[in-house]
Amino acid sequence: MSFGASSFTIKKFESEGEVEEKKRKRQEEWEQKRQPDQPMVCPEEPEDNRSLYEKLEEQKQKKQDEYDEQHALKNSVKGLGEDEAQFLNYVSQRQMEIDQQRNREEANIMNELKISF
Repeated sequence: MSFGASSFTIKKFESEGEVEEKKRKRQEEWEQKRQPDQPMVCPEEPEDNRSLYEKLEEQKQKKQDEYDEQHALKNSVKGLGEDEAQFLNYVSQRQMEIDQQRNREEANIMNELKISF
């Protein structure tokens, strides 16, 4: 069984000298690209000392929150009540009657024009 490249990294032990050397190099790079309004000392890189369980729980909670947010609107839609449905049916029926009356009037006007010519 062969072990190829793994998808995780293992933190190795760093001596105090190595840590100081990294800080010095980071400070030199910071001084080269630093803007006048930025601090003189290079800001430290944030270090996450939480356990793997806590990190995974946070990711899981974020995904759950995103899912809940996406489906919140879907769950908030309610159906029409009986009164609302009756009103919409009335409006629809009334609109159909108005359209039919308009069509009859247009047909009558067209017939009168044909007769007059």
